Amino acid sequence: MRARTGLAAAAVVLGVVAGCGQPPEEATDDVADEGLDALVEAAQEEGRLVHYSVETDEVNAALATAFEAEYGIEVETLRLTTGPMLERFAGEQRAGVTNADAIQVVDQNVWEEYPEWFVELSDDEVPGWSDYPEQARHGTCADMMYSIGGITYNSKAVPPDKVPDSYEDLLDPYWRGKLLLTDPRSTPAYMGWASLMEQTYGIEFLQQLAGQDLSLVESASPGAQQVAAGAFQANVMAHLSNSTELRSQGAPLEFAIVDDPPAGLGTCAGIPANAPHPNAARLFMHWRLTPEAHNAACAVVEIGSPLAEADQCARLPENWEPTPLDAVGDPEAERRLLQALGIE
Repeated sequence: MRARTGLAAAAVVLGVVAGCGQPPEEATDDVADEGLDALVEAAQEEGRLVHYSVETDEVNAALATAFEAEYGIEVETLRLTTGPMLERFAGEQRAGVTNADAIQVVDQNVWEEYPEWFVELSDDEVPGWSDYPEQARHGTCADMMYSIGGITYNSKAVPPDKVPDSYEDLLDPYWRGKLLLTDPRSTPAYMGWASLMEQTYGIEFLQQLAGQDLSLVESASPGAQQVAAGAFQANVMAHLSNSTELRSQGAPLEFAIVDDPPAGLGTCAGIPANAPHPNAARLFMHWRLTPEAHNAACAVVEIGSPLAEADQCARLPENWEPTPLDAVGDPEAERRLLQALGIE
């Protein structure tokens, strides 16, 4: 697996997963091909689901609460950022241990490079699979949530004629010394954004942006806090969800959605092979494909959804597509991007 940089310090555990690092309890026989009613009954007999997720604590809690309310199955969640999550999961797989029943991560590479670690999804495995939008189905995983990328800015400090419509607008001399840059080393999303800027505008854009006397912030959530406090006037790259809570509390923040090029990422969810609770895993995946599950997550954070019926989710820009992650994990490409941004 290709290495991810700058992620280990960001790991946060939401729930303690019983037996992590130990061989899992003996798995029960799955009955997914016997129909939804049989699957529900078998999943309820198992009574438990272990969910590995990179989503926020709030989203994970909302999903667990809604699933437990619907089916009476206890959900235990392990929350880590993508790098540490993949390191942990890969280590377990290579040791012949499967603790997770469901896993949701940003990185697409793991599904493609290690398909043997996951269940190949189909209607036989997950009822309703073929009804899910085709562009969101990827064989061993399905897109669940889409982040919407852009620029968080202070609505009181930034004059209306300086509100950015594009990333190139940030090269205006007005922005010198006023910008926070989310550190590309912190997650694949931000390194992917830097690569997207190079692909769209050329490496010169990143060099010119570095000339704006940038300050770094590890994540766009504390970045939004600093912008709201007036320490800086804008934070790039950010996601709409990073400032949801502050904006709802009346902070002087607005979010500029930049759609040329669009930026953002999807999280993909799947079922590990040899999941210890295979029926609960398949039922959870079935439920995750429904508007009800998407709305449960979107009720606590501003994110997009592949499902048009998920009416509590943020509307995606018309030409939105996930940010390519080609450069992530490529040491030479990452070094080139960081040097252009003046980051050593």
